Amino acid sequence: MSVHFTSGFEKYDSMVLLQEAGFITPGGVFIPPGSNEKVIRREVESYSNEIGAKHLVLRSDGGPEAADYVVGGGIYETSAAIKTVIDWSRLRRAVILMPPLNRYKNSVGYAAILDRGGSFVVEIVGLGYDVGDLNRGIVTGQVRLTAREWIDSNFQSRLRHIDLLVQNTEPDEESRRQLDRLRHIAERHLGHDTSGLSRYAIEALLIRSNVRIVFGAALPAWRMRDINQLWEAAHLALSRLGGRSRVVCVTAARVAEMRGLVFFDAVDASKKWALKCD
Repeated sequence: MSVHFTSGFEKYDSMVLLQEAGFITPGGVFIPPGSNEKVIRREVESYSNEIGAKHLVLRSDGGPEAADYVVGGGIYETSAAIKTVIDWSRLRRAVILMPPLNRYKNSVGYAAILDRGGSFVVEIVGLGYDVGDLNRGIVTGQVRLTAREWIDSNFQSRLRHIDLLVQNTEPDEESRRQLDRLRHIAERHLGHDTSGLSRYAIEALLIRSNVRIVFGAALPAWRMRDINQLWEAAHLALSRLGGRSRVVCVTAARVAEMRGLVFFDAVDASKKWALKCD
């Protein structure tokens, strides 16, 4: 399949692009907005049977994100997935069906930004966090890496001037980051009102909803080979976007259910509502 960033569904397009280039992606099935209920039911049930899973991850795709846009990434039982896809389709959002990867168990997550000037920034979070929360402004990275590129004698781009900043590592700051993460899950994903609730009370709400978050005891164990893969993926996406974008955002993580670094998208960073691209 020849992929061009013209369909308006950049997450899915970029997953196809990355997979064709040899990067690991979760795979999945794309359901366009406005699909009728019969088609949606058939696609969800067929994909569920194909991968042998009773639960699926649903991602929302299509157009710029906003603070109130449909947030995907949750795990749904098949019947609930069908209803949710129907609802999202009516809101003119495309849906990507994916295997039931548990984002709460990602050992490390990356959000990388590359601009046409060669500036490269990677925000990194560890166990218990979701890389998507970086793009939405829910949490800040535990680690921030910045670099620039140079052109070697074979006219190949390489990374250089790598600077590592471990940020917000004071116990109070990390506790606040964890609380922000827990509160977001309870409110945005599960619909609870956490106003005035303590961390203990929020964790109890999550446990009653069968969600248990375990945060890492140390900073995320990021890997230099992951950084190189992120940089290569960002370059690929930026070249395919052409003049339509000057900044690209790549998200990836090391997930419990798959081997290697798994890429979720590589899109125009201006579509990520919480990112500062100026």
